[in-house]
Amino acid sequence: MFSQNPLNIPEILWEVPQYVSGRTLLACVRVSKAWYQAFLPQIWKDIKLTKTKPHPPGAIHGYMYNRFVKTLRICCIPAREHSSLVLPNLASLTVENANWDENLFKLVSNYSTLIHLDLRRKIGTHSTRFLGILASLHSLKDVTLMGLDVDEDNVDMFWQLCVRLERLEISFRRISAQDRQLSMPLPCMRELRVNDFSVGNVSWILDLMQSCPGLVSFGSLAQDANRLFIPRIAPLVCAGRWPHLQRIALWTFSNDEDDVASIVSGMQRVIAFEALLLLFAPRMMDLLRPHFVHLQTLDFFTAPGFTSAMAQEVMSSCPSLTTFKGCNIRAIDIVRGRPWVCLKLKVLELRLLSDPSTLSQTQPMVFDQLSKLTLLQELYVYSWETNGLMLDLRLEHGLERLSSLQSLRFLDLSHTTMQRMRQQEIDWMLKHWKNLERVLGKLNAKSPAHDTLLKMRLKGRGIVAV
Repeated sequence: MFSQNPLNIPEILWEVPQYVSGRTLLACVRVSKAWYQAFLPQIWKDIKLTKTKPHPPGAIHGYMYNRFVKTLRICCIPAREHSSLVLPNLASLTVENANWDENLFKLVSNYSTLIHLDLRRKIGTHSTRFLGILASLHSLKDVTLMGLDVDEDNVDMFWQLCVRLERLEISFRRISAQDRQLSMPLPCMRELRVNDFSVGNVSWILDLMQSCPGLVSFGSLAQDANRLFIPRIAPLVCAGRWPHLQRIALWTFSNDEDDVASIVSGMQRVIAFEALLLLFAPRMMDLLRPHFVHLQTLDFFTAPGFTSAMAQEVMSSCPSLTTFKGCNIRAIDIVRGRPWVCLKLKVLELRLLSDPSTLSQTQPMVFDQLSKLTLLQELYVYSWETNGLMLDLRLEHGLERLSSLQSLRFLDLSHTTMQRMRQQEIDWMLKHWKNLERVLGKLNAKSPAHDTLLKMRLKGRGIVAV
């Protein structure tokens, strides 16, 4: 009986790129014709242009590889060579550092195929012209804009853009169309995140939110305006105004506890909960416990009241958790607590507290728990180190136990000040963490010269080390 080689089955090959690095894919295309045809589009699918490499690859100027490009990310100021690119299947464009000139306008208007657009530069006085360009991009579904001015001249264009969007992340510099209320519902909008608006625009933003009956995710990080905004939306959530709401992100204050609790209690299902500066009381933990089984994201950045015991309970009770930030946890609670079950975790911000006198006993247990997080991609390590290093990333202290973290891409040690890594630790990381792309912080705080050499070693392997 004829049996096809499983390594040539397209359905299997399509899954390979998500588990290997770009360097590995480059090697794969040399294996066979079938692999060449399967992996070449994946190599050219995402293009990133940076300040150090601002020029588009020559291969995508022609018509051989440009059809493969689906995502373009420009981290430098767009120039004429960027606006002249011909990418017929481009679906996602991100521009992080731009001057509002003709090159940028042309760059955006060139691609009628765009589905996702992310502009991380304040639009300001160019708002009317830019909204006119966006109105002509009928495929847009996901937009991120900063510093938008909404006035009588462009408010209708803004609403027409929102009508077809499924996701909008936006900050407003100025809204001077207070008397122009929304004249149409936004049935497609599923995710809305407003990062900045003034206190005087609270009613206008509330009207925008109420025009989206199908909201699944909402966020408001306008620090001052949220003092008035959160009390306005809390009774609406409790009344079932947004029955599908599952994700919430709010910049809160200590006196917002009751309103935030009302919002959580009014949500039928909580998948993501981000509450910055929230005074986290035991009552909030009681409201979240029924949602532990499907909770995916928790962010308690500088949330006083969120204790180490609560963090350990989350890690040992939330099997679907993929992102956990603001985790203040004592090593002794990890040792004495139940095993972690959040094996799907991809992003972990860990603030570790430990007793230096018991560090040699507790640290191996901490490494053992971390080693279970085999899907982890981003690890942020914070620690209070006035009395000694709380997580010593050296081989003799248990670093080799983390060899299972093969998906790790980003390691942030910038908030630890007493690491003592050596050449053997860096070589170990390069051998076992082959997907590592970026390392932040001092690797050897005792010797600045040694720290520089270690970072040069990482940079020599294509890893950003700052």
